Amino acid sequence: MNARVGDVYFDTCTLSNFAAIGRLDLLEQRYGYRARWTETVQWEVKRGLPAAPYLQQILDAGWLGDPVEISGTPTALTEIDNIRRALGALPGTPTQHLGEAELIYHLQYGQAGGLLVTDDRSALDFAQRRGVQAFDTRTIIEQCFAFDEVGCPEAYELLIQMADDGRSVRLPATHVEVCP
Repeated sequence: MNARVGDVYFDTCTLSNFAAIGRLDLLEQRYGYRARWTETVQWEVKRGLPAAPYLQQILDAGWLGDPVEISGTPTALTEIDNIRRALGALPGTPTQHLGEAELIYHLQYGQAGGLLVTDDRSALDFAQRRGVQAFDTRTIIEQCFAFDEVGCPEAYELLIQMADDGRSVRLPATHVEVCP
């Protein structure tokens, strides 16, 4: 399946950030029918359930639709593995960075116009350097504030809450950076 213009593909880490604080509704409201995830992201969420039961919210989120299968030729699989290794995957860890690598590959070589949302810093940087439009949780929160979907200081407090829950988010120094 190719990316359609405007499809927004979520990595596990970003979905987990919003699930950890019970605010997947913000993603549904902001992206709705444009939201996508892959079979690998779904698998990563399922794998994390024993340690983080709140991940069940992601599996129950019907607005994400059916997970997209990223498959391809041996050449595509080699390129996905090359991306995985460029993101820091260690030898003997075939699933490390697999979700991010598949998404980057899919959005780089699929139909133009899809967007990647990830809080994996190396994946975000790598995707952007390859010409894939990519952003993170903080950007989503800033957009939610700009479109009056959350107020101030709530936007800032959501990021703080994610960080307090041990989630990896790009934190601003003050609320003014998120809700100017």
